[in-house]
Amino acid sequence: MNFAVPALFGLTEYGLFLQANILVFVFQKLTDIANEPLLSRLDAPAIFPVSLCVGGGVLVVFATVNLLYPLGSVLLLAAMLLSSCVLLSMYAMRQAKRILVYLCAFLSMFGVSIVLNLTKVYEMDIQHILILTNLVPALVAAVFLIPSSRVWPGAGSLAGVVGSLWKSVPSMLSLTLVYNLFTNIFPFLLSKTLPADSLGLFRVMASLVQSATSFFPLNIKTIFVALLRSDDRERHYATIMSFSLCYFATAGLATYALVTILPKFQPYTALVCSLPVLYWAVLSERYLLAMNKVRYVRAINILVGISFLIAMFFVKNVHQAILCYGLGFSVYAALLLYEVSNRIHSLVAIWVCGVAPVTAFSLWHTALPALIYLVGCLTLALGIIRFNLNDLRALKEAI
Repeated sequence: MNFAVPALFGLTEYGLFLQANILVFVFQKLTDIANEPLLSRLDAPAIFPVSLCVGGGVLVVFATVNLLYPLGSVLLLAAMLLSSCVLLSMYAMRQAKRILVYLCAFLSMFGVSIVLNLTKVYEMDIQHILILTNLVPALVAAVFLIPSSRVWPGAGSLAGVVGSLWKSVPSMLSLTLVYNLFTNIFPFLLSKTLPADSLGLFRVMASLVQSATSFFPLNIKTIFVALLRSDDRERHYATIMSFSLCYFATAGLATYALVTILPKFQPYTALVCSLPVLYWAVLSERYLLAMNKVRYVRAINILVGISFLIAMFFVKNVHQAILCYGLGFSVYAALLLYEVSNRIHSLVAIWVCGVAPVTAFSLWHTALPALIYLVGCLTLALGIIRFNLNDLRALKEAI
């Protein structure tokens, strides 16, 4: 959707929508962080009503502040929060088929909204399309979830659970500060300084990179659970690192091959070389957490997060935003890899994390450095890390 919407409505209109509603995404992400511990604290049937209560509290705060200072669309936030609640609940209850049906319904609703808009049968702006896309499938899913959900027995117990969740939010934020900073806070700061078309362009580029965990064939939550339970997590970690480097280097080369055929999409590819960096950062973060090195991950998040938050106030154009984004994740990944350096060859780590920000900045002039970087990643993955299909098969069996 982050690619289809700007393609259909244009970068300027998409940027104007972001300027008006970027805080909606910030509040929605904050609620996701607050609800995530429910997976380990409650029985699956209780997660839906409790997560709804947490989301309802956030919505009340948002709507109240919105009366005094415009934060964005209250209805859009309500639709997105309901969507997050039903997905979290279905994931907790391991309703894989329902999740698949829900995602298909979500995409179908989005497609129908776009067709209605393009054919002028019923014209809608971006905000109303996203409300309809999130709300309708979520309401239907909620109806099917209610019979399988257990309502909390008492208001006092419910208040205790919700209160403990919010107490854990600062800890959860400190462990995910870097990712949340670049995903939500950075675009919010840019919305105050960049023109609408530049903001829309940056959001599309960043969304492409942030989709790395979705592009990868193995679900990151599944990998994390496998690392937690595995007796050979070091080998599995090295296998995923080498496989992901091959995968994203190949995906990057394919992207630039496509751009030669469709050159109008070249402006969106400035951050493609950060795909392996972002995934390595996320995976190394999960590996360290599985190794119970929570304090190190928290310290790195706070150090990198605060440093780049200060730097973000000096970003004045989209070129500087790209460099800041690419450099931020490279520094974060490098510091995480330093702690697990005995698992990854130092030459590979320096190449993957050190060269990516340079290619991001140079792509405005030529794609040659990016191509050299990606070919180098592929060569190092096969030659030094030595990606092995047998190791990948062993990993899939463990998962």
